[in-house]
Amino acid sequence: MIFRGAFLKFSSKLAGLVGLMALVACGAVAQDRLTGFLGADVIEIISTADRVEPFLLKPSLMPTGATGPGAVAGYEWKARGADLAPAQMAAFKGLVLDEASYDFEAAKKCVMVPEYVFRFHAGEKSADVLVAFGCTMWAFGSNEKVEDFDPVTANLRAIVETVFKLD
Repeated sequence: MIFRGAFLKFSSKLAGLVGLMALVACGAVAQDRLTGFLGADVIEIISTADRVEPFLLKPSLMPTGATGPGAVAGYEWKARGADLAPAQMAAFKGLVLDEASYDFEAAKKCVMVPEYVFRFHAGEKSADVLVAFGCTMWAFGSNEKVEDFDPVTANLRAIVETVFKLD
């Protein structure tokens, strides 16, 4: 009877450990998928960013190739919001760095026309996140890596509305 009780304790601990290992492995696979999509450099910049600049873009189907003080990510901007507050920055980072924020299986037929750019700064490096609510898609870099953000549309819209005081 003592042996049986010890075996049951061991079995339940082993099952718990196997379950934990499966969760960790699934998380690693999800993180690998996100790393494969965004790239380690973008993840590093976004996760360590100490400042995020928000920009409202002038409407443009394609990047104009604009450079200089009135341009970001190849687009001209018409308004610059205040840098994200620490809570906003943490919320935005959380959305970008969570694989559940992406709908990798969806294939939309709409064309992404970015409305906003959020430039993440980490030291001398920066990474741009372009946001288009019309198609609920975001792009990383200069429209190079585009994906759906349908699962977090409301969260992302709340951040943008706060930054740009939209009604």
